[in-house]
Amino acid sequence: DRPVVFKHSPTFDAGWEATNAERVVRAALADPEVDVLLVTGAMVSLAASQLELAKPVVSSWVMALDQYRVVDMEGDRSTKPNYSFMLVPNRYETDVRAFREMIPFDEALVVLGTAYTENFEGTEKDLADFGRKLDMEFEVLPVSDNIAQSLATLDTTQKVALLWATPRLDEATRRALILQLNDRGIATFSLLSHRDVALGALA
Repeated sequence: DRPVVFKHSPTFDAGWEATNAERVVRAALADPEVDVLLVTGAMVSLAASQLELAKPVVSSWVMALDQYRVVDMEGDRSTKPNYSFMLVPNRYETDVRAFREMIPFDEALVVLGTAYTENFEGTEKDLADFGRKLDMEFEVLPVSDNIAQSLATLDTTQKVALLWATPRLDEATRRALILQLNDRGIATFSLLSHRDVALGALA
C-alpha cells in the first residue's frame, strides 16, 4: 500500500481571486510531486475544466445538472479526459417547486456569495432565466462576509429567500444571516442541505 499525502502550499491557494485560479491549477499540474489534483472550489474547478489536463483532476465542488455545470457531460459523466466531479442527483427546480407548495410565492431573493456574483460572468442573468423558467422572478442578493453591509439595501417587501452557496461565510455567520432574514419576516429555504434548517432556515 502507498500512503496518500496531501501537499499544502501557498502556491496552490487562489485566495478567492478568480484571476489566480488558472495559475494555481497550472502550478499543481507542473509539480512533479503531485500525482492527482483535488480542486476544492468553484473558481479552480472552472479553471481546471478549461485546461488540458496531464494529471487526473477531481473537483469536490458539487454541481447540479440544472445549474452551474462547468464541464461538458453525457448523462451524469464528464466528457473531459482526466476530469471528475461530484454531482447531486436532485434538481434545484424540484426544490423550488416543493417550497412553493409550503408558501406560495412568485418572486424570491436568491442569497448567493459574492465569490460567485463577482467572479462568474452572467450569474445573475442565469438565475433570472432560471426563475422565468418557473414563472417566477428571482432577485440576487450578493452576500459578502460583512452581512450587515450586504443586508443594508435589502428590499423588505420580499417574503421568501432561497439560500444558495456563501463559501466565504463560516457556519456562525451563515446562521446569523439566516436569523436576520427570518427577523425581517422573510421565509428562508435552503437549496443546499438540511444543515441550514439546523441553523434556522424554514426548510
